[in-house]
Amino acid sequence: VVPVEYYNFPWWDDKALNAAVAAAVPLFHGAINPGGSMRDEVTAALTGLLAGKSVPGAVITTSATGNERHEQVAIRYHIDHPPVVIAAFHIYGYSGVWTQPLETVEKAAFGERIDGAVRDKLAEEVRGVYGKLGFIAMTMTAPVWGQPHVVNGEVAVPVTASITSEGGQYHVAGMQLKGDVFMTQEQFAASAKLHPGDVANEDVWKQVQAAVAAPYRSHGYLDAKVDATQVLHPADRTVDYAIAVEPGPEYRMGKLTLANLGEKQKAELMPYWQLHTGDVFNPILIAKSVAEYHRQQAEPQLIHVGYAARWTADQDTHTVDVVLTFDAGK
Repeated sequence: VVPVEYYNFPWWDDKALNAAVAAAVPLFHGAINPGGSMRDEVTAALTGLLAGKSVPGAVITTSATGNERHEQVAIRYHIDHPPVVIAAFHIYGYSGVWTQPLETVEKAAFGERIDGAVRDKLAEEVRGVYGKLGFIAMTMTAPVWGQPHVVNGEVAVPVTASITSEGGQYHVAGMQLKGDVFMTQEQFAASAKLHPGDVANEDVWKQVQAAVAAPYRSHGYLDAKVDATQVLHPADRTVDYAIAVEPGPEYRMGKLTLANLGEKQKAELMPYWQLHTGDVFNPILIAKSVAEYHRQQAEPQLIHVGYAARWTADQDTHTVDVVLTFDAGK
């Protein structure tokens, strides 16, 4: 069984919705077998709950939530129809200097589809306004739903948040890179776009983290842990940034399965395949290999352009099996 997630049901939080569903589906306890009959029973229960909120005939679907190894870790329920959208986003408690950028965030949110991540996204956008200018100690309440209303065939939901403290502008005190990394401390200091004395910029800090993390995935380190920390010094409004890396084991290519391809099609593709058994696993080479086939193979090509890639990492053997399922267009 896997846990159930609710993606856009703004009348309830997950705990309340689990309880409401359990009242209609007695054996339900917040998790289901994705292939079992309870999946549809939960859908029916949710449909009934929405009808009680003046949303009759709602279309509810499910999708799998996976991890980076494409393993299912949850099943997500979401309302596909009617659309569930943000009616308005209002931010309170900020000083006048922030009016223009925060009003831009508010206006951009209007009409946005609501999903399980939209509140975190809105909070991140508000923090980003402050963080770009070094106000990294700003605090705010998490965005909350207001009362949903069914208007013009949509479920319109007002959202509000409040700034509780704007703090002050911080500067960088130091930058440090630790662990088993692909670059020296000197190379890191030279390549990083933040340096001691600079205004602390959260966008640039994220770029620095991404630049450090990027090589690991393309070098087979699928379990690499990249921990980024920032230590604030309120007395002098400075921040120390640090990134620590634990690469973990190196994964190598295992078995390749080509689904929906005949023998002639496989033979046509394989000369362009760049990820062979025993090679260091680099997921970038999957798309690159297929693209290279379509770029260089003369017409008529036997393989359709569409495909889906799925790979499974074995944590015991540190190998990765790849399945490419091609569209049956050709």
